[in-house]
Amino acid sequence: MVYMRFLLFFLFLPNALFAQAQLFTQALAEGKILVSVKSQGGHSGQCISVHFERLTDDPIRIQIPAGHIFECADSAYQDIIVLKSEEFALKAKKQFIRLNGVCAEASHGSPIKEMAYQLGKMAQGNTLKMAEYIAGQKLWAHEEAQLAIWCMTDSMNPAGLRHPGLLSTACQLLNISKPEYKVNYARPTAPPPPRRVARPRPVMTREPLSVEGDFIYHTNDSTLISVLVLNEKGDTVRTIFDQYPHPPGQGKYSFFFKTTKLPPGNYEVVLYDRNRPKKKMKVKY
Repeated sequence: MVYMRFLLFFLFLPNALFAQAQLFTQALAEGKILVSVKSQGGHSGQCISVHFERLTDDPIRIQIPAGHIFECADSAYQDIIVLKSEEFALKAKKQFIRLNGVCAEASHGSPIKEMAYQLGKMAQGNTLKMAEYIAGQKLWAHEEAQLAIWCMTDSMNPAGLRHPGLLSTACQLLNISKPEYKVNYARPTAPPPPRRVARPRPVMTREPLSVEGDFIYHTNDSTLISVLVLNEKGDTVRTIFDQYPHPPGQGKYSFFFKTTKLPPGNYEVVLYDRNRPKKKMKVKY
C-alpha cells in the first residue's frame, strides 16, 4: 500500500520537475514569463535578484547561466555578471531568486539596493570562459573571483591573484606567462550609502598599492648584494637592498615596494652582485 501511494505521488508530480530547463531569456521571448531585475546592494555575493511572473498555466523549469550580464539601468553604476548557474522550477505565479555574481567593471559605482537592472546579455570570449571556470570550480564566493573577472574586463594584472587556479586560468586566457611577482591592489570598497549620488565612487581603481617578489641567489664566496627597481629608461626608482652582506651559499631576497609616485608601466627589479647585474625580473602594473 505504501509503495502504491508513493508510485501515485510520483506519477502525478508536475512535469516541470522533470522537464528540461529553458533559458530564462528564451522563456521571456516566447511569452511564458515576465522578468524584472533589481540590485540587492553591493558588488559581490548574492547581489542581484530576478523577479518572475509565470504566464503559463503549468510550472516550467528555468535556467540562468553563469556568464550572463545584467546591465544597470544607470550607466554610472556597475553591471553584474552571474558566477553561479541556477536552475529551478517556477511553481508559483510570482517568484524570485537571488543570484551570485560580481561587478563587471571596476571603475563604475557600486550598485545601490533596489536599483533597476535590464536583462542584458551573455558575456563573450575570455570573460565568459572565466565566469564558467569560476562556476565549475564553485569559486563564486571566493574573495578573488571579483579580481579574476576584472582581469578579463578591465585589463587588471593577473599578478594580483593568489588563488592558483584563478591565476593559471587568467594567464592561460590572456596568453601570458605566469608572473614571478605579486601585485597588491586595494580591496574593493564598501557600497556607498543607500542613496543615489551625482558621481558614484568607483569600487576600485586599476592602480596597485605595492609589488612584491623573491630572488633566490647562490654564490660560492661571500659578496655584497643590491636589489634595485629600474624604470624603462634604466634609472633607479627604488632601492630595496644596497650592498647587503651575503655569505657563501644560497640566499633568498624578498623585495617589496610601494607604487606611490611610480606611474603604471614597465619596470625591472635587478639583483646585483658587487654592482654586477645577476638576476632580473620584469614587472608590469
